[in-house]
Amino acid sequence: MKKTIVFVLALLMAVTALPARISWAEAEQPAQEGPYRISVSDQTQQTVKGWGVYPCSVGPDWLNKTVAQKAIYKDMGITQYRIELRGQAGDADGRIVNDVYGYFVSSIQLAMDYGVDRYSVHVWSPPPGMKDNNNISGFRDDGKQAKLLESKEQTFCDWVVRCFQGLEERGLPLPIAFSFSNEPDVVKEYQSCGYEMDQYIRVAKLMRRTLDAAGYAEIDLLGPEGGGYISNKRWFGENASAFDEDPEYADAIDAIATHSYPCLLYTSPSPRDPKTS
Repeated sequence: MKKTIVFVLALLMAVTALPARISWAEAEQPAQEGPYRISVSDQTQQTVKGWGVYPCSVGPDWLNKTVAQKAIYKDMGITQYRIELRGQAGDADGRIVNDVYGYFVSSIQLAMDYGVDRYSVHVWSPPPGMKDNNNISGFRDDGKQAKLLESKEQTFCDWVVRCFQGLEERGLPLPIAFSFSNEPDVVKEYQSCGYEMDQYIRVAKLMRRTLDAAGYAEIDLLGPEGGGYISNKRWFGENASAFDEDPEYADAIDAIATHSYPCLLYTSPSPRDPKTS
């Protein structure tokens, strides 16, 4: 089945509808240093169908912030949101850890209560017991990046499915999209996990097959969700050549997601030293 690839900007941002549109085709750079010149026309250049935010990492504190909840879910007029599925919500064998998972569920219910039922789910780190450092951190004791154990890749995918099944059992809507790795080329002392190219592709295909087999073919798989556009080139190749070379990989990724941080911070393929980051 041929899938449509779209660009998704995964970050906190506001989109304002303007009566006039900027025509970038007519933009030109002056010879001297200075800003670009643009012309404004009444022709529509792009249609914004909706916008969303990432309220916060789920946890007990967020569930009590009623003023912030109202501002985000109601007053700002968002149409969707981004939510984290924390690694602590699972164990080494892919079972759900209910106290942490409960915050995830409650946060989705909270948004539902405000009338926002479209959202995407994002994982920063697999459950600690599935990683080679047995820790939520992106680093091992020797300072090298922690990785998802190859022997736990299917377990990781099965855990994600169980989390979605838990939402259905509670009568909550499923996400419209899912990202199995937030910034796979950036590791930090907080929740993170590094991926090499071969494992990233392998897990992407495995995740897609696992979701489809569980009846979740309608949940789009996002990737690479890197910390800058340069990450797209790393994970997908020049002009998305990796998709041409591997049709199953191309079929697995439904939407290209990228963060808009400065690209120069994310050009190194090796993890940065946490002491100098």
